[in-house]
Amino acid sequence: MATAPARLKTKATLLAVFSALGLFLCSASIYLTYRPYWYMFQSAIVNGDESRIPDLRLFLQIAASIPAQVRVRFCTASILLCIFGIILIFLRHLRSRTRVDAPRPAARVP
Repeated sequence: MATAPARLKTKATLLAVFSALGLFLCSASIYLTYRPYWYMFQSAIVNGDESRIPDLRLFLQIAASIPAQVRVRFCTASILLCIFGIILIFLRHLRSRTRVDAPRPAARVP
């Protein structure tokens, strides 16, 4: 049976790992979703290429039709989990550094 600090350490580690994974997935999904449209926008502005403007317009209309609360729920939750995990790790680190070992009894000399 694991002790309470060992269980808390395991839970904090799992929370940090899942938070980091959630942040990675959120960042990757945002990057992969918006990257093609960024290139469309950039080519329209810099090069004057208007061939992909209808695709960009459709994407912006769809993005505007989704309620803002739904768009950011996953990212907000993963960022908050990351912050919470970092705070737990920081507090555990501070607690372990401020802990003072109990004095050991002096060895008896025969």
